[in-house]
Amino acid sequence: NELLKIEKSAFSSVDIADMLKLSGVGLKFIAKHAIDGYISRVHLQNNDLSRLVEGAFEKLQCQDIDLSSNRISFVDRRSLPDCTNMIKLDDNLIPRWSGGLIVGGNNLKIFSLNNNEISDIEEGGLAALNGSLES
Repeated sequence: NELLKIEKSAFSSVDIADMLKLSGVGLKFIAKHAIDGYISRVHLQNNDLSRLVEGAFEKLQCQDIDLSSNRISFVDRRSLPDCTNMIKLDDNLIPRWSGGLIVGGNNLKIFSLNNNEISDIEEGGLAALNGSLES
């Protein structure tokens, strides 16, 4: 199956869900506020995402989100969710990291950016992180 985009409010007002898994489905775009509510684990790896737009996951609360093995080269402000355990962005094309990209971040235990093209981390870019950083 192929799913090219997730529109605004596609997963609206999710009270509690254990997992959303859309890995390897050819996903290219996630709209602002596409996922709203609480989902324990979100797996969106092995897709064709190239940009995380502002507010894409702003209303999502989760434990883990895995966006590994996409083609992400641009991350807008406030585009990553407030997770309590892990944000994983391994094997993407991210060239730089700046502050304000994660909504919250104070409870995050693991933040992983392995195998990217990062040449610059802006001052304060990782200031909100309270857990461990893998790079």
